[in-house]
Amino acid sequence: MQQHVDPSMQILKLITILNQKGQEVVEKKPAIFNEIIKITKQVFEGKQDSQQIQRLQQDDIILWARNQLQDSKAQIRQYAIKFLRYLITDQKILGIYRQKGVHYFIARSLQRDCKQSTKNDNSNRQQQQPQYIQQEVLQALKFSNKWLEKLGGCQNQNLTTTSKFPKILGNALVAMAESCEEQLKRYAILTLRAFALNAPEMCSWCGGIRILIENAMEQSLSDISDQIVWTLLYLLNEPSARTTIRMYLDLSKWFSIFTEIDPPIDQAKNDKNRTINNKFEANLQLAKKAIITVLKSWQGLIYLGDERQALKSLIQVLRQPIKPAIRNSIYDILKSLLSLGNKENVGVSVVNRQQQQDGFIGEYKINNLLNNYLVMLVQVLLDCDLFKILVELSGLQDQDVSGPAQRFLKELSSLMFNLIPDCHKYTDFLIAAANQNDPFLQDLKSWSSEIVNTMGNYAFDNTNKKGRNQISKFLYQCESLYLTTKLGLPTHKINNETVGIIRGQIEQETDQNKFETLLSKSYVLEKKEDNSKWNWNYILDLLENYLNDESRYQETIKNRFLKNLLTYYFPSNMQFCKMDWKPDFIQAKCGYLLLKLLLKDKVGREIISSTTGGYLGIAKSYIQDLISLLKADNSYILGFKSSIDQNAQKHAAQHLLQPEQYSQKMIREYISWIGLFSCSKSGQTILENTGIFTILKDYILESGIRDHVLIHLIHSFDYGKQSQARIFFSHCLENGSNTLIKACLDFIRLLYRSELHDFNIWAIDLLIGCLKKSDDIGLKALSVIEEVTLDIENANRFLEKVDIHRLLQLCQKCESQLIIMLLSHKKGFEKINKDLNGYLLNEIERWKQSECENYIEKVEKVMCDALEFVSSEEQQYLFKFPLLQNNNENPNASIGFVYKMPWSMLLNCELGSEGNELVYLNVTIDYPGTTNLFILVGKSDKFIQFHSNNTFVLKLQINVGKIFVDNQFKEVSDPHLIRCDANDKRNKSYVKDNQLIIEKHGILFIFDQFDSTLRLNQIKVFVRLGETKNNTVKMPAHIFGELAFTESGFNLLKNYIDYFVQSIRSPDVAFQQKRSALWAIGHIGQSKYGIKLIRELGLIQDLVKMAEQYPVLSLRGTCLYTLNLICTTSMGRKELEKFQWISHLNCNSGWLCIPKNIYQFFYIRVSLQESHRCYWALQEDIWDKYSKFQSYFKMNQTQKKIIDTISLMSNSITYKEADKELSSLRNQKPECFQDVDLFHLILMMITFYQFSAQAKNRIFSNFDRIFTYQTINIIIEHPIYQQLQCQEPLII
Repeated sequence: MQQHVDPSMQILKLITILNQKGQEVVEKKPAIFNEIIKITKQVFEGKQDSQQIQRLQQDDIILWARNQLQDSKAQIRQYAIKFLRYLITDQKILGIYRQKGVHYFIARSLQRDCKQSTKNDNSNRQQQQPQYIQQEVLQALKFSNKWLEKLGGCQNQNLTTTSKFPKILGNALVAMAESCEEQLKRYAILTLRAFALNAPEMCSWCGGIRILIENAMEQSLSDISDQIVWTLLYLLNEPSARTTIRMYLDLSKWFSIFTEIDPPIDQAKNDKNRTINNKFEANLQLAKKAIITVLKSWQGLIYLGDERQALKSLIQVLRQPIKPAIRNSIYDILKSLLSLGNKENVGVSVVNRQQQQDGFIGEYKINNLLNNYLVMLVQVLLDCDLFKILVELSGLQDQDVSGPAQRFLKELSSLMFNLIPDCHKYTDFLIAAANQNDPFLQDLKSWSSEIVNTMGNYAFDNTNKKGRNQISKFLYQCESLYLTTKLGLPTHKINNETVGIIRGQIEQETDQNKFETLLSKSYVLEKKEDNSKWNWNYILDLLENYLNDESRYQETIKNRFLKNLLTYYFPSNMQFCKMDWKPDFIQAKCGYLLLKLLLKDKVGREIISSTTGGYLGIAKSYIQDLISLLKADNSYILGFKSSIDQNAQKHAAQHLLQPEQYSQKMIREYISWIGLFSCSKSGQTILENTGIFTILKDYILESGIRDHVLIHLIHSFDYGKQSQARIFFSHCLENGSNTLIKACLDFIRLLYRSELHDFNIWAIDLLIGCLKKSDDIGLKALSVIEEVTLDIENANRFLEKVDIHRLLQLCQKCESQLIIMLLSHKKGFEKINKDLNGYLLNEIERWKQSECENYIEKVEKVMCDALEFVSSEEQQYLFKFPLLQNNNENPNASIGFVYKMPWSMLLNCELGSEGNELVYLNVTIDYPGTTNLFILVGKSDKFIQFHSNNTFVLKLQINVGKIFVDNQFKEVSDPHLIRCDANDKRNKSYVKDNQLIIEKHGILFIFDQFDSTLRLNQIKVFVRLGETKNNTVKMPAHIFGELAFTESGFNLLKNYIDYFVQSIRSPDVAFQQKRSALWAIGHIGQSKYGIKLIRELGLIQDLVKMAEQYPVLSLRGTCLYTLNLICTTSMGRKELEKFQWISHLNCNSGWLCIPKNIYQFFYIRVSLQESHRCYWALQEDIWDKYSKFQSYFKMNQTQKKIIDTISLMSNSITYKEADKELSSLRNQKPECFQDVDLFHLILMMITFYQFSAQAKNRIFSNFDRIFTYQTINIIIEHPIYQQLQCQEPLII
């Protein structure tokens, strides 16, 4: 049996071998040292027992590793640094490193030149390889980063003196970051970032903050620019670190690039100028990005709101004749900010619960959390004169300047009137100027009127008309068909019957001769057997505009015009049904209008349902022919080989109901026309008498073989009253496949949004039934229930019948907040408290312990998503489907349109040696509930398998009917292919639930994984619907807020309020705990019970004081959210007014509150340290030590000359001459450059003064012999040095 070998003892044995002398050991030293590194990594990263770690952290091991840093080979030095880095586990080991002087050697490694070998008279030095030196520098950076991580951040005040970061090392990091090579600069800046986060004051003293601010605009570091900016925002937020950023000086560098008098733009006369031009433009883009990031954070907004000069200069420069590139960049900043608040709140209207408590019930949009931020942003922009400047620019002749300014003025006006009280003061002058009649001021009147007109219609978004006009002709034709053949969802457009009456009145005035001409030239009567000669434009004109007149209608009945036309549409004729589904849709419109016309009266209904000879002598009615088609297809599905009804076995058109044909032929219109019959009582009678629902129920199979027909059908029925259509829909939900049930649930969501009059009586029971099904279906139903129960009547009916245990189970699976939201209803609280024994008390305690702090992360996530809304939404999805051109105010109508479209997918599988295969995919639609997104899901009826080791390429194309479309759903002549290459590393791939998912541009290729094969499961194409218009941030539910809305719930949580109050008032409470307490109090304060108790406790005064004066800036933002929650109650608004905070109501944004003196919110109190922040606090201690050491060490003239020369090397002007002088002195007096005392004084100088990386490298190179031999240890171990070190409060 093999014995276990102690890794630490194994390392000690290898160290013993390395300590031996001999050429063989020297040659094997790198390999042995590398083995030591591997074992050490296993010990520390594998978390071995503490005894092994402590054995490796002993002083003698550390001294041995430190001595290896004196090796002449860079490879050995990098191994030594790596070894010492692994030993860092806590601050105690950092103190040991300080005592042993490890930081001196790390500083030396940071200053080594990676370009070439160090030139020295030592032959071993000449054999240095640049790649090893570069690795040494890289390891030194990693070592410094590890040291900084163990400091614990700027809030950690428990550091011992010996564990703080050495300034000599900080100086080395700053010098390196300022001038290192391109390949190391990224690592240097990231380490400097850690320096700023963990030791901000030291970083500032060393000049690191300045380097970070400058490098945020460095083109080569654009990928980490955001990280740098967020580091600086962290420093701005912390009171103890804020003074490291100099107000009016540091961040102004980002703004100054926009205000340069003569920027290097458009001067690309040669390659050099072109390079400068490109660099400036790159810096401009990064500065723009940094400013946007700063303004989208509370700490950044408050900081710039207090120090407004930088932001004001940025806006004021628009008045100047600046370069177009600079102006466009400033416009980009304004667009990014203003567009956040100019998205339509197309979410579902809900009844505001607090308004009910105040005795007024009305419908309000979902309270938008983003408005709390926007109100302060807009106020800052207005105070920087943005409104005035946009007014000036809007009147200029240059459209490149005035056009964007007018759009911004429109958006700013919208935000002003929605968010800011008494904002009319900004517009009074313009309105007065537009209304004045002074003949000498007509130019002013004209100009002002134009500007007012631009602002005045801010509520009507006309700025996107240009984009809307770019809709494809194909989609416009599809839309026209959809709007002409309106079926399914209720519509908010003008009632179609009213339109018919109006048209009927116009028809009386129309020339009868025109009607007769159209009737004749349609050729339906003259050439009834040759429909290819028919003029369909004339037929459509007749059906739309003339046949609503009773006399003309009766005439077309008598002359068999309508009968001949109806015969054309018989499925068995194979005339219309086999046509390709592509423009023009005139026959489809005519068929719909014809059936609609005939269903209006008894004679017309008899024509539809009774046998007619027609021009082909067919002995069936239209409806009978359709029933025969469905029966024949039903027999095919059920697999009947024989039947009593022989006519049901075959039908000429039954093959067109197959998925591929159904998505490409006009047969699908017959299915949608069934919905026409459900729109009237007489039409429903025809359907019931023919038994069509019985036939259609046979289509409902678990296999889902005819789901494509059923889904189309359920979107065509009218559900406005109790009928067979509702019964059939219920049957689909109860017995359908998972795909069909999910489609039905999506349709229930749309019915709710369409305000179906008795929705809560009918649909709620259906949703409850779906909760009892599989988890997959239950979770889908849950997502719909979350929306529909926002309505109180729906919620009460739901609570009466739901199984609360099953609901809780589903909520826990998907982390739904529905259970918590139901606590705000009296019935909900009683049911949950009664049926879920002990759940509420346990849940409240869980929220107190952890969920209140987790709630902060949820809020921050939704806010971050909203603040990145514009850029992320534009880039996330490759496919974008436009809203309806003629009904763009109703996104739900567009969703109904999407479901009616005949989607199909074709997949070309290139399998290498196995050849190619073209596969048709059945397409279904998944609507997650967000108003601007739907998913096309493609699945194949056959297995598509690949060997996991073989290469394969999938090429996907999406069609609508027979039309090829691109990613904007415009008609194209060739297929628009999306390629999925298994070996393409640019694709994002991951494994989830034993499925391989390859993601590309919002398209998911999902494969089931088996031992050696992959099988295509489905393809999901995420499609953004219309322009990105919904930027509403719905506040996540909070259990304490929901409980507070009922008296019983409030009594349950009352005992916890003192805990939150103490957390807010106590100065010793952790930051996150204080924030979580603020959110809890804010939500409790939304109820009449909660605000009453908060007022009695006198807490509002504390909250106002925190919002105006708290030193942590981001917490002021949280306080603002809290106060805005409190101001939703009338009592809360009255209390806030006592402390000079005013509340403002707007129908679009709800209640908002701001201080009367807006500067109070942005004011940052200057600390006593502010005036001293540019000085290093320990400078006097260093000089005291320097004086004491001088009294011990008496220098000769040469040594004084060396000191003077090195001091001149800190100046870039005198550096070259000083460097030459130092080299000359070294040649003349080499023994002076081996003097330990002199070198100690030089180290003190390097610690105190800022030297460039090049200067430090030259200095260290001249004294390299001290680093190489044991003489360096004298500085660390000699009593006089130790005595000096003990006397300083912070070791250098």
